[in-house]
Amino acid sequence: MKHNAVSIWIFLTILLISCNVQSAEALYLSGSVGVSANHDFTIEHNSIPLSLDVDGESGGAFAVAIGYGFDNFRVEGEIAYQKTELNSAGVLGLSTGSSGDVSNTGFLLNGYYDINNESIFTPYITGGIGAANVKGDDIGVDGLGIEKVSDSGTAFAYHLGLGIGAEVHENITLDLRYRYYVTSNLDVGDYSLEYTSHNVYAGVRFNF
Repeated sequence: MKHNAVSIWIFLTILLISCNVQSAEALYLSGSVGVSANHDFTIEHNSIPLSLDVDGESGGAFAVAIGYGFDNFRVEGEIAYQKTELNSAGVLGLSTGSSGDVSNTGFLLNGYYDINNESIFTPYITGGIGAANVKGDDIGVDGLGIEKVSDSGTAFAYHLGLGIGAEVHENITLDLRYRYYVTSNLDVGDYSLEYTSHNVYAGVRFNF
């Protein structure tokens, strides 16, 4: 399924480029760096009929995208990466430790609605859907007697957010945005997990 997600993203990228052969002014490339915070995992293990609430530490988040804009709208294909280390878990009101790290590589199709105005600042709202390849390394929860696991899987992902761009040059826009990111249930070894995160990015768009 990971290969299918990559193939779909490549197809969307080629489609975006082909759509702009006669309207190159609408084509753009973007890159962003930021922080992925407040990771909230819900984890279940096949041998334990309980749901664990696990928290992760803040980590880095990165994204690159290619897209095009028309009127107030933009659409793009994006590859986004983030990683977090697990640090605590709760079950039945009790707290314990957790360990391991989880990385997430998303292949996303995003849409934007720009609120155009006369200033250099353009607020916008955004959302997107796609597939996320999630990899867990040495995932474990203290005190449960469960062997740590390292595995990966692919699941549906989506996000909602808002931001603001500042046009500092005819072809350059600085960008600041917030994203609420969700990965649906997926199996990683004997664990089933889903998680959410709150991401903040700073980036730049190069318009052609």
